[in-house]
Amino acid sequence: MEEIKCIGCGATIQTTDPNKVGYVTEAVLEKESLTNVVCMRCHKIKNYNLITKNELSTEEYYKILKRITKKDALFVYVLDIFNLSSTLNQAVVDLISGKDVILVANKMDLLPKSLKEGKLSLWVRHQAKVMGLKVKDILLISVHKKHHIDELVEMMDRYRKGRNVYILGSTNVGKSSLINQLLRSEGMLDYDLITTSIIPATTLNLIEIPFFEKGILYDTPGLVNDDNILSLVDAKDFKTIMPKTEVRPGVYQLNKEQSLLIGGFACFNYLEGERNSFITYFANTLEIKRSKYERAVEIFPKKINEMFKVNTKDLEYETTVFEITKPQDIVISGLGFIAVKNAPAKVSVTTIKGCGVIVRDPIIG
Repeated sequence: MEEIKCIGCGATIQTTDPNKVGYVTEAVLEKESLTNVVCMRCHKIKNYNLITKNELSTEEYYKILKRITKKDALFVYVLDIFNLSSTLNQAVVDLISGKDVILVANKMDLLPKSLKEGKLSLWVRHQAKVMGLKVKDILLISVHKKHHIDELVEMMDRYRKGRNVYILGSTNVGKSSLINQLLRSEGMLDYDLITTSIIPATTLNLIEIPFFEKGILYDTPGLVNDDNILSLVDAKDFKTIMPKTEVRPGVYQLNKEQSLLIGGFACFNYLEGERNSFITYFANTLEIKRSKYERAVEIFPKKINEMFKVNTKDLEYETTVFEITKPQDIVISGLGFIAVKNAPAKVSVTTIKGCGVIVRDPIIG
C-alpha cells in the first residue's frame, strides 16, 4: 500500500495495529478518498472528545524540527501568551535562531482587556531577546476571537518571499486551530481540516497544506513540555486548569504566614515580609482558598482531595522558595501566575513534582 497520511494529525495510515497511530479499518480505507483519510484516533478525538495518550516523543519531535529548520523557509513560532514561559522553549529557539521567524502570541483573549497590545508586544519581544531570539516581526492574536488573523496572512506573504511556511510551537498553543482559522478566513474551508483537542500532541507529523498560490503551509507536531503541569496531571483535570475565557484577576492582601490554595494543584505561601498585595491569574474554573500557613501545610497535599475535586492522589510534590527583591510574577508552568506587587518578600510555592516554577519580569505593570 502506498504511504497515505491522516489529514487530521499527519500520521501514516495503517490497517494492521489498532493500538498504534494512524490505524483505520480496511473497510474505511476502501470507502474514503486516499487524500481524505482520517485515522481512528482523530475520529474519536473529533467526535467523542476521547482522551488518548499517543504522544510524540521529545526525541522524535526534535528529529522533525532539525530536519525542517535546515530548509530555507519562513517559520511562524506560535506561543501561548498566558503561558509564555512554558511555551517559549530554549531548545526550539536555538534551532530557529538566525532563520526568518515571525513570533505569534496566541490567546490574547485570556488576558484583561485593559492591557495595551503595544506594551505587551514589547514585553514578548524582550522575553524572546533574553533567550537569544531575534524575529522579523511579532503579532498578538486570538484564534478563538479571530483577532488579527488577516494581519497574519498579510505578514506571512510579506516575509516568506515565495518560500514555504512552517507553523511551530508547543502543544496546546493553538497551532492547528490557527491553521483551521487561516483556511476559513481565506474561504478555503468551512470546517476544521486538522484535528484539534485539549489533549497534548494531537498532531503527530508534518501536515502539508496548499495554502499559498506558490508555496506550502506546514502544520508541525507540538512539543510536549515536560515541566508543564498538563504533562503531569490526569487528563480529566485539563478542563479545570485551562482557561477558556478572559481570566478574572484575584486580589489578595496577605500578612506573612498566610497561604493561597490554588485549585488543589498548588499552594502559594507568603513566608516573610510586610502586609503585601498579590494578584492571581488562573482559570476562572480554579477555586482559590485563603488559609493560614500552618493550616495550609497540614492540608496540602495530604488532604487536598478532600477539599478540591481533583485527581492528584498518587502524585509527588516539591517546594520552591523565592526571595523577591522587586515586583515580579511567579509562574507555575501551565497553570497560571501570581503577581507580587511589593518587595522585599519571601514566598514559596508547593506544587506537583516536575512542574516548572519560575520568576519573571511582570507581564502586567
